[in-house]
Amino acid sequence: MRSAGKKINDNSIFTNWGIFLGKPKSAILLIFSAVLIIYFQVFFFDFNIDDAIILDKIDGKINSFSDLLSLWDDRFNNMDYRPLTFFSFGIENLIFGKINPYISHTINVILFFIATVLAYKLLNQLSDYKYTLSVLLVVLLFVVHPLNVEAVASIKSRDALLSLVFSFLSIIYLLKQKDTLHIKHIFLGLIFFFIALLAKLDAVGILIFVPIYILYTTKIKRNK
Repeated sequence: MRSAGKKINDNSIFTNWGIFLGKPKSAILLIFSAVLIIYFQVFFFDFNIDDAIILDKIDGKINSFSDLLSLWDDRFNNMDYRPLTFFSFGIENLIFGKINPYISHTINVILFFIATVLAYKLLNQLSDYKYTLSVLLVVLLFVVHPLNVEAVASIKSRDALLSLVFSFLSIIYLLKQKDTLHIKHIFLGLIFFFIALLAKLDAVGILIFVPIYILYTTKIKRNK
C-alpha cells in the first residue's frame, strides 16, 4: 500500500512535467522536434507534377532584380493573384541560379514550423494563457495530422504556408488587446492580412473569424 508521501511525490512528477511543457521555450522545442521527426524525409524529396507551375514560370528565368520585380505583374490564373509566392521562388532562383528541390522543401518545412509556433502563440493568447499544456497538445496534433503532408511536401503549396503564417500574424495583432484597441496593433494586423492575401486568397477567412470572435467575446462580457 502506498504511503501519502509516495502519492505526493507521484503527483509532483506530473505537475513538474506539466510546468516544464507549459513553458514557451520547452513547448517550442517539442514542436520543433515533432516537425523534424515527421517531416525530415521531405528535405530529400524531388519535384512533383504540380511543381511544374512554379518551374515553368521561374526556373532559370530570374536573372536580375528587374526580372524579380516583374513577378508582381504575373497572375496564378485569370482570377487568382499570388505574387508573394512567386516572388519567394524568384529570390531562390536569383540566389542559387535555379529552383533546387531540396532547398525549396527545406523552406517549406521551416514555414510550417513557424506556422505551428504562431498557432501555439495565438491559441494561448485567445485562452489567456490558462491552458498552455492543452494548447500544446492541440498544436502537436496539428503537426502530425496527415492532411498537412501535401502542404509541406509539395513545393507549389508554399502559397498555403505563406498565407497561413501571415494569417496567424494578422489575427494575433488584431486580437492582441481584448479590452482596448491600439492603432499600432490594428495597423500591423491589417498589413499582415494584406500580405497573407498576396500569398493566397485563403486569408479571406480572417474577415469572418475576427469579427465573429470579437462579437462573441463582447457578448460574454455583457452577460457577465
